[in-house]
Amino acid sequence: MEPLDLPGNPALSVPSASREMERATLCLTFALPDGKRTGIAPAAQAFQLSEAKIHHLETRPVRMGRKATDDLEVFVRCEVLNCKVSSLVDSLKRVAENVKANREEKAPWFPTKIRDLDQCHHLITKYDPSSDHHHPGYSDPEYRKRRAFIADLAFNFRQGDPLPRVEYTVHETATWKEIYQKLSSLYPTYACKQYLEAFDQLEKYCGYQAD
Repeated sequence: MEPLDLPGNPALSVPSASREMERATLCLTFALPDGKRTGIAPAAQAFQLSEAKIHHLETRPVRMGRKATDDLEVFVRCEVLNCKVSSLVDSLKRVAENVKANREEKAPWFPTKIRDLDQCHHLITKYDPSSDHHHPGYSDPEYRKRRAFIADLAFNFRQGDPLPRVEYTVHETATWKEIYQKLSSLYPTYACKQYLEAFDQLEKYCGYQAD
């Protein structure tokens, strides 16, 4: 969470025009002097004037040592327009003490189930011979055509489709074997623990092998 009530904090600056009408989720804590006696109406009015949508509200008495006082501590989780965040916090500071506000940042989207991978497989960075003249296959049209065919099978696959099969040539299989054996001999020395564990899983459970 991002603190909002610190002087000079950029989070309190006026949001850009494209964001000011978006809703922010805030977690606020504050103390109400004599809150047990006067209630939370003054603070509630601040939320009402800011058109905040309250999702959760808790109160508890402030304690001085073992003795409870008439003051109340309040926790509120709410949604409010970005353009009204500062005014809400300022309004609360006029009726409450020790006002603290934190903005909940939404987590970026990420895949949570295997089918979600269909939405992000195109984001994989690839060393493409058709666009990089430093690639060793850049000037080999047959290689580029074959590579594009195999890559398209993977790119167009969707969860639930029959697994595509590639009939590799004898030359391709021999090339793979040479590379596989050479790299496998280097991994124990140069690969990290996590890579070695994943590679072992591929060989044990996925049929990953030289031929």
